[in-house]
Amino acid sequence: MDVQLTLQEVIDRAVDLYADREIVTKRPDGGIHRYTYGDAYERVCQLAGALDDLGVGRGDRVGSVALNHYRHLELYFGPACSGRSLHMCNMRLPNEHFVHTVADAEDRVMFVGPAFVEKVEANADQLDSVEQYVVLADEVPETSLDPVTSYEDLISGQPTDYDWPDLDEEEECGLCHTSGTTGLPKGVAYTHRGMYLHTIMASHADANGIGQ
Repeated sequence: MDVQLTLQEVIDRAVDLYADREIVTKRPDGGIHRYTYGDAYERVCQLAGALDDLGVGRGDRVGSVALNHYRHLELYFGPACSGRSLHMCNMRLPNEHFVHTVADAEDRVMFVGPAFVEKVEANADQLDSVEQYVVLADEVPETSLDPVTSYEDLISGQPTDYDWPDLDEEEECGLCHTSGTTGLPKGVAYTHRGMYLHTIMASHADANGIGQ
């Protein structure tokens, strides 16, 4: 079938076939979080709506400084499926390089895990493109970041469905930067097509021994 290979297709398939299947992640405090693909999809829709309200436009980038967990999973899909791009920032970079990557990406919103608030605070006065900080938590901890809100407050009240735009598979869905190279880090963009094909490859038991 001639279809656009986008992340919309990936999440739609997950919801169509596995809406009741659980996603299990470990919280920073050691606790376990459980919800279903159906639950996640509704929150991805809410996130996309929240980005609309923040004025994040088609092709704009939002940054994340976070570990892998269910909220970060939602960030992989909400921006990308609504025509934006997620810039996954490397919190281990020295400050000069960290600032450079955010400036290079022109991130308009920065999503920050609680463990990395201090890292972002230390550089916030140089993050000129960032218009809004969002702490990936139920509540905002004590912080000098401004303006700032919690992730749950950001998506609260947003509709749990979303009118996804038509996307071209060659559109950018994500951005990362190199580390350990000569000079400043270099940005590497990921297209929807590339991520779709990578997903198929990574989920293939014969390719990665997942079934062993």
